[in-house]
Amino acid sequence: MSIVYFADLDDSLFQTQRKCRPDAAVIAADDGSSRSYMHPEQVRLLACMRQGQVVPVTARTLAGYRRVHITAGCRFASVYFGGMILVDGQVDRDYEATVRAQLAPLDIAGFARYLGEATDGRFRAFDTDGYYATLRYHAREGHAEPLAEALDALDVPPGFEVYHHDYQLVFLPSCITKARGARHLLDRIRPTLAIGIGDRLSDLGFMALMDYCMFPAKSDIGRSLAQTSPGITPA
Repeated sequence: MSIVYFADLDDSLFQTQRKCRPDAAVIAADDGSSRSYMHPEQVRLLACMRQGQVVPVTARTLAGYRRVHITAGCRFASVYFGGMILVDGQVDRDYEATVRAQLAPLDIAGFARYLGEATDGRFRAFDTDGYYATLRYHAREGHAEPLAEALDALDVPPGFEVYHHDYQLVFLPSCITKARGARHLLDRIRPTLAIGIGDRLSDLGFMALMDYCMFPAKSDIGRSLAQTSPGITPA
């Protein structure tokens, strides 16, 4: 029987040092200026997952994914929110060609320039490798109100979905989703049992494709469930 875990990475299997408890000791990723660590329960969970097959489903860029240590040996991965598929560490060129053809009419580079001009340089705006545009606040704290105000003032064209991702806004083309990448790999792998793991409400799209879902109790999903379901105490 083949059991495959389709797993988000950041804040599901590890987290940046500033979010860690003192008992986080295992380095999961090294992003140069910052490192991410695993809590003991995450180490134990990953050990169980490795009894089956682990397929990362991540918003990380290709470069960011390659800085993750714990994914070594994973045959398949979905990166850029599902915009790119990796097979044995190499880009799936057929999938890439299909996605790039759908992205071409959107002029993401031009839209990123507009974001920078419209916000008067108060944020860092950039084209993320041609897959989506990002508007980033200058600090990891106190970002919610400035980003909300910036979004209200922007003219977002059709074809983009907006995600508030920590201290930045991601303007994601509607043709790119984690669910699309996960569906492609589900159809290719055809596991006997598929389990989805994520932490954010935006992960529910790909998690819903699986036979079972898992999420950290102290996560966006866990907190949302606690707020809407009588009898559940927030973690």
